[in-house]
Amino acid sequence: MPRLHLFVVSTAAAAMGLWLGGRITTPETAPPGGGTPAVNRAASWEVVDSLAELLDREVEERLAMADELARLRRRVAELEGRQERLPATAAAPAEGPTEAGGDRDESTEEALRRGQVEAFRAAGFPETEAHYYQRLQEENAMARLYLRDRASREGWLRSERYAEAVAALPGSPAELRKSMDDATYSRYLYATGQPNHIRVTSVISGSPAETAGLAAGDVILRYDGERLFSGRALRTASRDGSAGETVSLDILRNGDRMQMFMPRGPLGVSVSAGSALLGES
Repeated sequence: MPRLHLFVVSTAAAAMGLWLGGRITTPETAPPGGGTPAVNRAASWEVVDSLAELLDREVEERLAMADELARLRRRVAELEGRQERLPATAAAPAEGPTEAGGDRDESTEEALRRGQVEAFRAAGFPETEAHYYQRLQEENAMARLYLRDRASREGWLRSERYAEAVAALPGSPAELRKSMDDATYSRYLYATGQPNHIRVTSVISGSPAETAGLAAGDVILRYDGERLFSGRALRTASRDGSAGETVSLDILRNGDRMQMFMPRGPLGVSVSAGSALLGES
């Protein structure tokens, strides 16, 4: 029990004991014949009421904490149960031929790899490239683990140096971007479950965006000719260059490409990141 809580409980117990015994007196106000003046009895009631209120709050807080702890324990047990069931259902080989034609069940790892390859193929990558990028993802994940371990040991894990080192690893999105055109990189992001476009969710009345004709639901593709993939990139692009200069904005609206113009600076919109095949070429 925290020290503050112990203090509250012990103080309340002492106060209750003194009040019940009728012994709350002070040298300044106690009458010569003993007993407790009325003013002190009233004061003792106030003290007890105040401490009782503190105790009530303490009980409520502890009950809430107990409920939350029970919820978390149930969640942990549920997750542990799922993990225990995975090897039995996904990793164990089948006893014999399956109805699909005799292939044995795949392990969890093999199923994940196949799923990644299929995601790349669904994004329009040929079979050989799909396998290549899937292997590259695994190599990058292992390289990041080694890098994180080294940075943690040497004390520069949460630093700009670490962020730059992660971005420079082979197979990182930043490195792949250098060798991919806009459409290919967009499909790569989609295949790996990362955002590849910015969707406008609302437009402020009287803003440059409204004046230019931007509307909720529009997908922002380019700002001043630069293909953008995140809200952060949009904010950075709007701050670069000279404030107020006219820049172009390329968007998708209901599948149709449009271009509009506005002054560089704050757009006056709310946006969200999304991931979808946009039919870029």
